[in-house]
Amino acid sequence: MTLRGYTVPPDAIYEKQVKEVVHAKIKNSLAFTGFIRKYHDNIPLPPNENDDISTHAINHILNSISVKLLKIIVNGLDVAVFNVYIYPPSKNYKLHSKWISMLRNNIYTMTEGAGSPLKTPYHCNVCCGEDHPTGLCAFTRLPGWIDHSQHATNDTEDEVVVDAVAAEVPIKTLIAVVVEAVEAAGDVGDTTPTTSNLLGAIPFSLLPSPI
Repeated sequence: MTLRGYTVPPDAIYEKQVKEVVHAKIKNSLAFTGFIRKYHDNIPLPPNENDDISTHAINHILNSISVKLLKIIVNGLDVAVFNVYIYPPSKNYKLHSKWISMLRNNIYTMTEGAGSPLKTPYHCNVCCGEDHPTGLCAFTRLPGWIDHSQHATNDTEDEVVVDAVAAEVPIKTLIAVVVEAVEAAGDVGDTTPTTSNLLGAIPFSLLPSPI
């Protein structure tokens, strides 16, 4: 989930404070701890057989909490929001959705303000992540990244189609197609539909590559 509303500058030093607030909220809430005690099928077994599995599950989740600053721009100003990552207690989709709903329906307060979760998370159109908008996707900053938002030209699309045909259509099938086309068109000058002529009529990109 992503928390916003804290009156702090966009500095990573505040990640620790936000983490402590979220940690305390889950640890001291009977709703959260009760949920974990009841549903913890996604938590690995404790190292010792005698350990209480419910207590182990709660501690496992509390220890998994991590917080990362995300700097966004609002009305021309740098604003700090914080992404919170927590190990989910259950693999069951409905229970996981309920867990997420519980987290998003709480307020996480500290001296620097109240952090409220985004009701609708971000959706990145590049990587489909939910912790950043599309414009802040780290993938787009990789060396050599190609912007797929630009539509291909017709020539490029035609080349892609030709390459796809070359990968899937056997050469004998292509020759048969050309033979049929020549026979349908009739004789043209001295052109005879020999194998060599037919191969010459096939675009080079359609010929199979050597293995």
